[in-house]
Amino acid sequence: MNLNDTNWGKITKSLATYLWLMEQLHLVDVSTDITYQKKFKGFYKVRRKQAFCDVYFNILEKNKRNQNLRFEEVLLSLQSTGRIEASFTSKLLATINPLLPVLDKEVLIHLTGSLAMSASTGDPLKDCAIKYKSMVSYYREFIKAEEGKVILNSFQEKHPDAPITDLKKIDFVLWQTRKKK
Repeated sequence: MNLNDTNWGKITKSLATYLWLMEQLHLVDVSTDITYQKKFKGFYKVRRKQAFCDVYFNILEKNKRNQNLRFEEVLLSLQSTGRIEASFTSKLLATINPLLPVLDKEVLIHLTGSLAMSASTGDPLKDCAIKYKSMVSYYREFIKAEEGKVILNSFQEKHPDAPITDLKKIDFVLWQTRKKK
């Protein structure tokens, strides 16, 4: 990964939104607060119908203090909307617990080849859960590895006072590093 391809300006802007979302999470009822929902949907690129958003933000509100909420539980609850939403499930969990990663296609681009992402049990929900657990384990090791340390040092140079977890710092960099065309 080439950190010269990282859009630090977008990280700065996204960081401000992320910090606001994390602060407001416990101050408002996210199931009814339109401002919170709008910022969340913009930050995490949630482009779904209102029926999905109603279910999603109700789950977030009911569980925002539940650090032990399991990926499978949220995935199963969201299945009632007619879709298997692994990425949005991980975004909800990462909001509740900033020690958990976001399963996002832009992040996965950087992890391909390093992360065992193939699972085929015949059960799509179980396969998603296996992939997510693999990603959680990968991040634990990646933070300690040389490449993880380089990313953390780069983030620290740009945002020395950012009150976020190391995992979230790496997540931000992976999310905003795109190969130049």
